[in-house]
Amino acid sequence: MGSLRHLFKIPLRSTLPRLRHHLTTDRKLDEYDESVNLLLEGGLARNWRNAARMVKASKKTPQALFWELSKKYRPNWRRRLRYWAIGVIGGYTSDPHARELRELDDMRGGDV
Repeated sequence: MGSLRHLFKIPLRSTLPRLRHHLTTDRKLDEYDESVNLLLEGGLARNWRNAARMVKASKKTPQALFWELSKKYRPNWRRRLRYWAIGVIGGYTSDPHARELRELDDMRGGDV
């Protein structure tokens, strides 16, 4: 029964922010746009140009776009079941996130 509970649980690993490639920006210091700033602070866009492009392409207000994109994460149990079965069969030989989690563990000094 524990393995069925695992399909619907959100682990700590999924809630950790992924900081790589998110700390760069091509923004000039003199430009400021409140709508773009809202999307950047919410972590929904990586840089100013892409955030502005997202607002323009969606044809929605930035606030509506923010609430639509920042919905609570729901576990995809079908995907997890598929990858669990692949792991049981022996399809994966390594963890793709192992190095990043080791670095996080070393920085925090505890167990992730």
